[in-house]
Amino acid sequence: MTDKHSAIELIVEAKKSLYEIGYTGELVLDDYQFADMFDDKVPVQRAELAAFAQAPPSYRNACIAIVAPKRLDPVEIQRYRALGAPQIFAVSEDAQRILRWKVFGDGVPELLETIRSDQFRSAIIQRREEWSPQTILRAKSISFAPDRPQLDFFDLGLLPALEEVTHKKLDELLRNVIARSKEIYTEFHNSDLDYQALFRLIFRLVAAKLLADRQYPGNWGGGAAQVIDNVGKFYFPNERPEDVLSDPRVQEAAWHRIQSGFHFQNLSVEALAYVYENTFVSQQTRRLLGTHATPHEVAEYILQQLPIEELALDERIVFEPFCGHAPFLVAGLGRLRNLLPPGTSAIDRHDYFVKMLSGIEIDSFAREIARYSLILADYPNPNGWQIDEGNAFEDGTIERHLAKCKIVLCNPPYEDFTADERTFNRSILSTNKAVETLRRVLLHPPEMFGFVLPRLFTSGRQYRDMWRKINSVYRDIHIVSLPDIAFTYSEAETVLLITHNRSNGVRRRRISHVDKPDFARFASSGRTTWSRDLPVEDDLIADTISLWHSPLLSAWSELAELPPLRTIADIHRGIEYNISLRGQHTALVSPIAKPGFKMGLDRVRGNLEPYFVRSKTFLNVDPTLMRGNAYLRPWQYPKVIVNAARLSRGPWIIAGAIDEGGIVCTQRFQGVWPKSDLPIEVIAAVINGPIANAFVGSFRSSRDNQVRVIGSIPVPKFTHEQIQRIISLARRYRDLRIGWIDDPFGALGIEPECRKILEQLDAVVLSAYDLPPRMEREILDYFAGHKRPGPVFFNRYYPDSFQAAIPWAQYISAEFAASSAKLTLERLPILHDQVMSDMVANLDV
Repeated sequence: MTDKHSAIELIVEAKKSLYEIGYTGELVLDDYQFADMFDDKVPVQRAELAAFAQAPPSYRNACIAIVAPKRLDPVEIQRYRALGAPQIFAVSEDAQRILRWKVFGDGVPELLETIRSDQFRSAIIQRREEWSPQTILRAKSISFAPDRPQLDFFDLGLLPALEEVTHKKLDELLRNVIARSKEIYTEFHNSDLDYQALFRLIFRLVAAKLLADRQYPGNWGGGAAQVIDNVGKFYFPNERPEDVLSDPRVQEAAWHRIQSGFHFQNLSVEALAYVYENTFVSQQTRRLLGTHATPHEVAEYILQQLPIEELALDERIVFEPFCGHAPFLVAGLGRLRNLLPPGTSAIDRHDYFVKMLSGIEIDSFAREIARYSLILADYPNPNGWQIDEGNAFEDGTIERHLAKCKIVLCNPPYEDFTADERTFNRSILSTNKAVETLRRVLLHPPEMFGFVLPRLFTSGRQYRDMWRKINSVYRDIHIVSLPDIAFTYSEAETVLLITHNRSNGVRRRRISHVDKPDFARFASSGRTTWSRDLPVEDDLIADTISLWHSPLLSAWSELAELPPLRTIADIHRGIEYNISLRGQHTALVSPIAKPGFKMGLDRVRGNLEPYFVRSKTFLNVDPTLMRGNAYLRPWQYPKVIVNAARLSRGPWIIAGAIDEGGIVCTQRFQGVWPKSDLPIEVIAAVINGPIANAFVGSFRSSRDNQVRVIGSIPVPKFTHEQIQRIISLARRYRDLRIGWIDDPFGALGIEPECRKILEQLDAVVLSAYDLPPRMEREILDYFAGHKRPGPVFFNRYYPDSFQAAIPWAQYISAEFAASSAKLTLERLPILHDQVMSDMVANLDV
């Protein structure tokens, strides 16, 4: 058993040392209680002393814990992991030693050193720089910054792991409360449950639980009705809040669930605000707030990229139009809090935030969510937030805010204006809401801004004027492309536009990209898949220049002189009906031939494969049912059929099937007719190849594969031998595929042969492009880990362990197989000279 008296004396002395290195008295807390979120039962744990960087204390700003555990082993120390402090000082049983432990998000704690008790205070003083609250907070809260402090006790995974389990348990608790409330309400009422009133009720109860567990002065216990009244008076002293759900049975049941839940004291208020909003914005309210609400990780990333600290303290004015539940304002509050001088009081802090943060939102319920989120994030201060009611597109609404703000943060609506909206609002000059929002912001350029925009921003013509204005105003521009999994309730592909620095200085243009498998890492650390600084040229603002450049920019520059596909082929989208294909499917599509119908394709999935049409149906070709004249295209002639709807979310997004003639396609496809003597098999080989897929993936600005992008695919000059080889291989593949379909049980022998043919087709096409070996390897590595469309299993070109830049045609050749490293080594004599052995070992093959 630890000598308690000696341990207490030791901790008292250590507390004085923590004061000396920057921890304020109110943030060095004795007997600190916290919920062990990593334990399924979420028990309450205690640390004899916990030091925090800022108020309110939470796992996000916990810095140091000094504890007197029962045992000095990793399992015992791991009980303190949920505190969030990256290092734990454990007092030995005889109070003569202090063991310093590093805490991990995943894995057992690591013992870093043992300090003699009589040297503990001096050890703290000597390491004031790296153990100070400012240094540790910077390492924890600015995890997205490239210059994060390198600390021997800091694990980058601790905070994300703790945040993940906390979000999950909070979400489970609130969903459980919702379910129980609904159950009780349904039992006693025939009317529909008012979810907005229930939302307000649970806010009051969550706030009461938070105030009680943090031991804030006041009466936060007792019955539900009294608690609701007390919270209302506390948070809304000068206004009448919206009514909560009035059924006392529901109120008591909800309060019982929340009050008996896990301890709230150590919760991050940002996480509480986020999970509270995210849980409630579900099927009932998602339509009110939009389907692409900004994830808090994205909002925090943008805030951390902006050099807000370069603005004067009273100039850090943040404005969020279309604020919804205010994700940017909540993230902005956290960023501003980290930049406030140490010792700022809670009242002064709140007054400052209220002056610095404002938003506009047209939906009343969304405004409520925004206010509640900010209230929770600014615990324990009352309401007073500037969330104005209004339509940002109405005359003067957004301009009034832009006149005074320095920072604009926004995830605007992406849809087009309706005809009525444009008729009744003559100030609207753009057809699209995102474009119009950006246009208006740039009329009054702020010092810095961060936008979440559709991918179309990178190449869409309607944004071109915006590109020129941004380039002319801002010295620093950073664009980050995100995958279509970034938003929980939307598959939209987006880019982050982050700009700042309006003064004279070095111009910087940076592009970054996040692949789908890397998004979780990006969300927790801000690390992108790749990032490049672009050369800044005088003609960057020319009409032909986009703000975006492909990750394979050097390859496309290398192929820029090749003729695009549109010069050797006509490319047209399929037929489009003037009635809904989905709603009138039986009238437009038939599984059997009948008068007025022609053989065709209506859907991509299950019908189109590389080089092969898997199955066909019959389409109604009555001209009176058509929109446009696509039905007049020469569908009866040989062509390549390409999918307009992408095949997957990965890099393999297009395929070309060979059609000898006669198949009519809907608008989910495109027809590619040769207008030269290039055979359709060769066109199909180009389209199915890795270069075409990587090219379309690089320049596609919407979910569909646009005709203009497909038409821009570079086409190499093929030799007569290469053309004949492609024709032979493509026809052989088609024959095998037919046999495979006729005899599915024969796939065991057919599939490897089909895969070999696809590899050979790629090799011929890649040889025609004649790229430098390392550039070809870079393109082929772009597809590593992603399954190719079609029945053949193929998910990478080179093995992961193979690092050499060998052209694909050479890699799959028999000559290369015969000259493998193993066979070569077997033919070579044994080297006894150590110098010669080292030289051979270091050869770059």
